[in-house]
Amino acid sequence: EQYSRIEVRSSTRGRPHNKSDNASLSTPYERLVLGICIFDLFFSLGWSLGPLPGPEGYLPWSKGTIATCTFQGFLIYIGFASFAYNAMLMILFVLVIRYDISPKRLGKIEPVMHFISITYYLVTSILGLVWEVYGFAGSVCLVAAYPNGCELPELNLKCMRGGKHVSVFESWVTMFVFTAWVIIIVVCSIIVGGTVLQRFYRSRRYDFQATGNDNNRKQKPGQLGARTNAIWKLSKNPLDWFQTTQWLAGVGLFFLPLQGFFNFLIFMRPRFMNIRVQFKDRGMFFALKEATWYPVSSPQERQNR
Repeated sequence: EQYSRIEVRSSTRGRPHNKSDNASLSTPYERLVLGICIFDLFFSLGWSLGPLPGPEGYLPWSKGTIATCTFQGFLIYIGFASFAYNAMLMILFVLVIRYDISPKRLGKIEPVMHFISITYYLVTSILGLVWEVYGFAGSVCLVAAYPNGCELPELNLKCMRGGKHVSVFESWVTMFVFTAWVIIIVVCSIIVGGTVLQRFYRSRRYDFQATGNDNNRKQKPGQLGARTNAIWKLSKNPLDWFQTTQWLAGVGLFFLPLQGFFNFLIFMRPRFMNIRVQFKDRGMFFALKEATWYPVSSPQERQNR
């Protein structure tokens, strides 16, 4: 929320405020989040189908064909563009928060972010169709040869689909680039977090020098330690929770599609909180309904409903 406010202020700096500034998709932040949400739909839809589109015979609940498996693999793969958009969003935060880039320069950079995120996965997803690399990969259809394992020389199986293209597509086209997005997200998060903390403590130091009072800087003793201990207890023996890979696959099938839901919550929270502040007497349900169904309404329109 703090990042989005900083970005909105930077995007509208230097020009008079008008009604269109409150419109949806009026800032680079909102347009990049829209890209995340769109491709999350593809990713979540593909994962939510689970093993059902897989060809019959792989798992008891696989009821599909090679065509349905290819369709699911295509959906999931093109949904990986949401991770690219996440990386671009973090780069945007660095540019705005760390380097205070001007809206004019930001307007030249933003189209490049959309071009990279969309073009790469659109082109490579079509390449996957041409190379026939979409197949049943254990719990869902993604990148796998048909029949499974035929690309391995020691099994001495003839590949009907994928073949030697599978290892290239999986290792370099998919995982290498995906790892690059993760690294970008982590590095940008560190830069943004360090910048915010540096400015925060600098401002607190100035406040302390001005007032001679540092009571606000005191932390509750043991608060951080208690949280750390709780997390440690939950993660000490994670293998005890899952005795079989089927449980792990089930957890993945449940949580991965939810990332679109959590992105939706992150995107809607600033508007929800703003409505809560403006209409304190209307309740939480009213704020949730307005933020979800009427995101660009004016305060007067909300008051009349």
